[in-house]
Amino acid sequence: MLNFHDYKRLSRPSKSLATRYFASFIQNITESKNPYQVTKKLLYAEDGSKSALTKKHNLNKLFYKKRDGEVIGREGVVRNIEQKLQKQLHVEIDLMYSTICHPIWQLLDTPYTEANINSILLSLPPAISSKGIARTTSGNIKRKHPYGKTVHALSEQDSLDALTYLLILTYEKVHNPEYASLCTELISTTKMFMRMAMTLPLSPIAADLYYRIANWLNADESDNESFYLVPMGFYSKQAIDFDGAIQCYHYWLQLALEIGLIEDTYHHKMAFLKSIDHSLAGKLTEDLQDMHDYQIGTTSYLEKILKRMSYYLA
Repeated sequence: MLNFHDYKRLSRPSKSLATRYFASFIQNITESKNPYQVTKKLLYAEDGSKSALTKKHNLNKLFYKKRDGEVIGREGVVRNIEQKLQKQLHVEIDLMYSTICHPIWQLLDTPYTEANINSILLSLPPAISSKGIARTTSGNIKRKHPYGKTVHALSEQDSLDALTYLLILTYEKVHNPEYASLCTELISTTKMFMRMAMTLPLSPIAADLYYRIANWLNADESDNESFYLVPMGFYSKQAIDFDGAIQCYHYWLQLALEIGLIEDTYHHKMAFLKSIDHSLAGKLTEDLQDMHDYQIGTTSYLEKILKRMSYYLA
């Protein structure tokens, strides 16, 4: 199990990303709009005054600083917030693992070796790690090679755990000459990442993390046949960049919300994004715009999306 010392040993870029994710994660789990609201909910007394702990450790601007990537100096800070979440909001969670000590940061920081990858896989929850690694009766470690259905099921999740494992599978495929020209794992992982990038807690660090992952993969962005920078449906003669693709996602969600196609909830947004066909990106934009501008009924393609959404919302 990774610990606070592993966090402190991370490279500066990874440590900054992990810390920013930590702040965003807490903002999301406390249903706060900004770091100030997080501070009020967790670090102030019931009458609205600063608690003794907040005064003692000068925690008033803690979440603002961590949002900007300032390194967490003491493990006790994280443990104290974890206790506050449990006592005040009744949220039971391993805050250390879920944020700054998650295996994804170690993955992006360590050389790709069999020993390193096995260690990272074993540090993931059993529900994920059991799909990729197992111990034999003699105690040896044996890697598993998942089928397409397993990869698809993982890509339907919205968690750092599943993303970490998919990144490992992606790395192994893009660096295998036999598969580099057709890496379905990379396509699935990219779609999953971009979907997660639309909401907290990933959205504030999404762009920086995306390009860090791209560098870790050592992929060649100029070669569209070996590296799908964004889902294939966005491709024309020149690939759109990550920021442009995210803007497209935001535009789809905005139109879908304004015409009442989906509800303004996390689950509805994720179900909608899981249900779209990226090869029909242009068709989706056209149909949503027509519904919005001309107030016409749903098209046959949008009906298909709604039908798929019902599966995810069931």
